[in-house]
Amino acid sequence: SRKQETPADMARVLNGYADFVMVRTHDDKILQEMAEYSKIPLINGLSALHHPCQILADLLSLEEQFGALEGLTLAYIGDGNNILHSLMLLAPQLGVTIHYCCPKSNQPDEAIVKQAQSRIGNQMIYCFDKPEEAVKQADAVYTDVWTSMGFDNPEAGKTFKGFQVNETLMSYAKPGSVFMHCMPMERGKEVSTTLPDSASSIIFTQSENRMHVQKALMLFLDQ
Repeated sequence: SRKQETPADMARVLNGYADFVMVRTHDDKILQEMAEYSKIPLINGLSALHHPCQILADLLSLEEQFGALEGLTLAYIGDGNNILHSLMLLAPQLGVTIHYCCPKSNQPDEAIVKQAQSRIGNQMIYCFDKPEEAVKQADAVYTDVWTSMGFDNPEAGKTFKGFQVNETLMSYAKPGSVFMHCMPMERGKEVSTTLPDSASSIIFTQSENRMHVQKALMLFLDQ
């Protein structure tokens, strides 16, 4: 059998190797345990419940596109996953209203929704039953893959029927609205084959900004 090092031991070893550690994991408990024993900054690069570095890149991309974040509305359509969780936890604190629409079987974590709502003094997070309603008055429409990396859902096509972000759905959003996706994406599934290449798409700006915000994050943590 394969020997498995504990998260605590990994953290102790890495304390002597690096100035920062970025962890990508499907188990948030691993991050929590490593954080208890880490003497250096521990960055969540992606976990089952959270994706904070991606959201930093997303918000930078929106600010570049619109000039400011205050007053924007972002609609998220699809799986209630780590992207939606991190959007709800951060974006409203910077003035961005979140609309979301997910299948009943794929709603975001209820505890995280409550945590996000408790961070803001006014209601800025809204749940909708229909994608068309969620994207009305939206400045940005965001989606992610129907099945996250490391997971399997053979019924995804049925579960997410009617949840594809495409040109028709974008027509319900504000004029000048943008399409967002954290990538990698599956064209023809959560997004149409052509929307990612349209003038409204800022997905490659998002991917580039991941590099910039993570460099900035390391500079901030090194102060």
